[in-house]
Amino acid sequence: MTSSTDSERRPVVSAVVVNWNMREHTLACLDFLGAAGDTPGIEVIVVDNASSDGSVEEIRARYPGVTVVANQSNRMFAGGVNDGLRRGAGSFFLILNPDVLITPATVMGLARTAEAHPHIAGVSPLLYYPDGRLQRSFFPRWPGVFQTLLFLSPASVVAWKIPFLRRRFFEFPLDTEGPLLPVEQLPGACMLVPRRAVETAGFMDEQFTLYYEDVDWCLRLTQTGLLMVDKSLSAIHYAGGSHSLKEAWLYGRFRVSLLLFFWKHHSRAAFLFLKGFFFSLVYVSRAWGRCQTVLRLRDRERLEFDRKKYDFFLNEFSARRSSFVSHTRG
Repeated sequence: MTSSTDSERRPVVSAVVVNWNMREHTLACLDFLGAAGDTPGIEVIVVDNASSDGSVEEIRARYPGVTVVANQSNRMFAGGVNDGLRRGAGSFFLILNPDVLITPATVMGLARTAEAHPHIAGVSPLLYYPDGRLQRSFFPRWPGVFQTLLFLSPASVVAWKIPFLRRRFFEFPLDTEGPLLPVEQLPGACMLVPRRAVETAGFMDEQFTLYYEDVDWCLRLTQTGLLMVDKSLSAIHYAGGSHSLKEAWLYGRFRVSLLLFFWKHHSRAAFLFLKGFFFSLVYVSRAWGRCQTVLRLRDRERLEFDRKKYDFFLNEFSARRSSFVSHTRG
């Protein structure tokens, strides 16, 4: 039997911050959360995925009240989140990227929203860039074939410039009346999920080594309730995290994770079409790159970068092939 004292001590929200070599962002995030003092109702858990920048030592020195889970290897985002979920004691879990600045008042506001609406399986505040621009692309529609063809292909150069295409196939409309808005998915960078929803939907799928683990989780969470944005609340998100768009491996990992999402949640025909589309793009692009190298049509450094990203995609798909076999199709 739980005593009244135990109930009073139990946190309302367990904030889970997954860090990998983002010491300065993480410290700023913890400062905003009030981790240096006693923030009533919020426990903070930092899961460090074997950072080499001194994050663990600095966090422990500055914030003795923060629970630090120091992993010996990089368990990626899904693994880190799951480690935090196992440690958290709160009635709600706040999944948080280190490059998000959110105040305790906003965190508790999200908890009150979820508590007041039992049908909610997840809720996020609006996210803004530091310069005040709304991050519409972090509240996208479910990934589909047309979305992929438009925004993950050479056509994206044009598609991103056409507001109708962005609204119709990518960005979920946020300009509506009222403070609460049902959406198709929430940003893994900042989302509050009730414990009961996690117990029903399960943890994040660690077969998504990076990217689409939050999208897959959101889809499973919708089986327990609605995903909402509380437009009366907001947070700052620097975006980009510990990865640069100049890193060649991002191209391959992002697309292989999307293929795994299609394998789990779309038809076999849609999966095979997307797989053929990605592989065709890669093989054609590699062949064209070799022609450009011979004819000296482009900068050699850029051509080498493209070669690396296409090679990574092929190697990544081969290395993760077992993930497709191990998952039962949805």
